Amino acid sequence: MIGPELAELKAALDLYATQYAATDKLWAYFSSVTLAVLGFSVASDKVSKSFMEASIVVASYVAFCIGNFSALYRSHQQLVEFAAITHPVALKYQVVLTTLEPFPAASVARFYWAVAIAISVGILFITWRRRVKSSLP
Repeated sequence: MIGPELAELKAALDLYATQYAATDKLWAYFSSVTLAVLGFSVASDKVSKSFMEASIVVASYVAFCIGNFSALYRSHQQLVEFAAITHPVALKYQVVLTTLEPFPAASVARFYWAVAIAISVGILFITWRRRVKSSLP
């Protein structure tokens, strides 16, 4: 590969890498908030003894998830598009990029909402279990 060819491939890979970093940051926000909400709910007897307070925590978490998902999903779609741009450039110069295959956006969406629902149900379940335990003699 000579200079101009390498520059074209590098530009395509840089485009993908920049989008990958942006998408990764959105996943980091989701992970951090999810762990914080779960940790707060599990560790706080007060929150998990009142369905009203637990419901407020879950509603706030879901509101965050809706906003975060909107940005994450669009960012991931852009990542898939940039991968589609990068592959032909690499193949043009006989460079095989076998690991440059982002998950389909629909798979990401299913995983995201499965986690968000599991956390929300988990918080409400913990609240229910603690209420049952506290009502026993």
